Amino acid sequence: DALRRELLAYYKWSITDANLHRTEHIPVLAIGTSAPLEPVASVVGRVTDSLHDLGRQYRAHLFSHHHHHHHLDPSSSSSSSSDDQKKKTQKTPVFKRQLPTLYGVVITQMIVTFVTYDARFPGKPVQSMGNYDFSNQGQDVWHAMAVAIVMVRARDYLVGLKKEEEEEQQQGRGLLLLKEEEEEEEDEGDTDA
Repeated sequence: DALRRELLAYYKWSITDANLHRTEHIPVLAIGTSAPLEPVASVVGRVTDSLHDLGRQYRAHLFSHHHHHHHLDPSSSSSSSSDDQKKKTQKTPVFKRQLPTLYGVVITQMIVTFVTYDARFPGKPVQSMGNYDFSNQGQDVWHAMAVAIVMVRARDYLVGLKKEEEEEQQQGRGLLLLKEEEEEEEDEGDTDA
């Protein structure tokens, strides 16, 4: 539990250091700690579920209601009928911004495992980045570097997201303005007699 507290403190510091502590955002990091005698697979499952949930939140938040791309299934041939072509056409969602790589930290006793999850792919398994045995004191520098890399990568996505949103708001295209424009368009179409 001490490792979890220290990792959370480092993450919070990195958020404050980047001046994001007063910004509302969806987290890009999930940390899970094992209970005594809890199997590693159980902790990995909890962290995976948390990352999948964060991915759903990002996909919902950044989904563009104005644009959809249609891609033909590459297995379709030009000799297929138009009905067959329609069946093989798939909608690909378009997002307002690049979806993040989400980071997970699995802590079991003194072993820390870093995992990633690509939010573009719902349900995709997490990928292990590495295991670090924090009881091995001869590796302190490497442990610190591993933690710093994960925390900074997570923070950098949020910094980029904040910067893009600020630029869009300055240009009059912020997410809130888009929401208001959508409501105005809906109001124009509704008529009550």
